[in-house]
Amino acid sequence: MAEAARAWSEARPDLRGSDPSAGQAFLLEGGPIGCVLLHVFPAAPREMRALGRFLNERDITVHGVRLAGHGTRPQDLACTTWHDWYASALEAVRGLRGRCTRVFAGGLSLGGALALLLGAHGEVDGVISIAAPLRPFDRRLKYARLLAPFRPYTPKRLADLHDPEALVDHADYPCVPVRAAASLRDLMRVLARELPRVSVPLLILHSRHDRVVPPTDSQTAFDRASTPDKRLVWLERGGHIATEDYDKGIVFAETLRFIEAHAG
Repeated sequence: MAEAARAWSEARPDLRGSDPSAGQAFLLEGGPIGCVLLHVFPAAPREMRALGRFLNERDITVHGVRLAGHGTRPQDLACTTWHDWYASALEAVRGLRGRCTRVFAGGLSLGGALALLLGAHGEVDGVISIAAPLRPFDRRLKYARLLAPFRPYTPKRLADLHDPEALVDHADYPCVPVRAAASLRDLMRVLARELPRVSVPLLILHSRHDRVVPPTDSQTAFDRASTPDKRLVWLERGGHIATEDYDKGIVFAETLRFIEAHAG
């Protein structure tokens, strides 16, 4: 399966994966409770689509966001910063405010970091954070801003997925713009400062076998968030892309339970 994913990467270098619609945002109309879903860096909305359908089948209105610069070409991501990614998330939240009585933000990795920041700024009624990074998970991130003028792109490994079928379908860029990676590190620094301001209900999920973001980052987020209404769930079978891996059923069920418990 990994060989098939590499073959697809070579055939379609802009966005890996087997789904040509992977980069498209999605809006699933439902009831008065809304949830914005935010994807990984540097990937696409597809990895949140199954979770979105699951929630929508339970009458939740879902907006799967395409963060600025993602889901198209690496060159587009190179022209953005974390401020642009946050603006994409905030626009989606405020859009759901016009049609929903309560709005939640759920995100994976970069998406989880943005969801936490939305919670810190009081923009949402609850946060679902999956494997959000707080510290540089790759030592090269520390030097990204210095390296960017000399090496604008760096190859990206295949996604950290234990399920081989999910790996073939996973959509992400085959290379990372180093300038954007430097901005991702800036976001981590901001979030580390803002975590004590997270006072809304909080659900955190993280795989113990995550090879991208250390599980200790989620423990830190749990400890530092000021909300008394928080829960930390450890996943035991999959990797970093928990919404597509072997533990996705647990992610879906815990997310639904959290939203229903706080829907008002």
